[in-house]
Amino acid sequence: MKLYIETSVPNFLFTEDAPEKRRVTEVFFEWLKFSEHKVFSSEIVFEELREAPEGKRNKLLRALSDLEPAMIPVTEEAARLCRFYLDRGILPPRY
Repeated sequence: MKLYIETSVPNFLFTEDAPEKRRVTEVFFEWLKFSEHKVFSSEIVFEELREAPEGKRNKLLRALSDLEPAMIPVTEEAARLCRFYLDRGILPPRY
């Protein structure tokens, strides 16, 4: 199985207001370290994590880096799709 880890996943490791989600995510991250499934992420996810508040930033980056995800490049096709979504208001620029 190939698993893509996006920004919200490592964020759940440090959530204060949803302890059940935090615990499930902790177990998931531990499982991934021993799993034979391939973990993927992208530089965009790392860029978003770098924008986290200072106290949380390094924890988020370390948690995701520890999984040693294969990096999916942002292709021109993906950038065009992003522009399409933004131009048509399908997604707001913030997201």
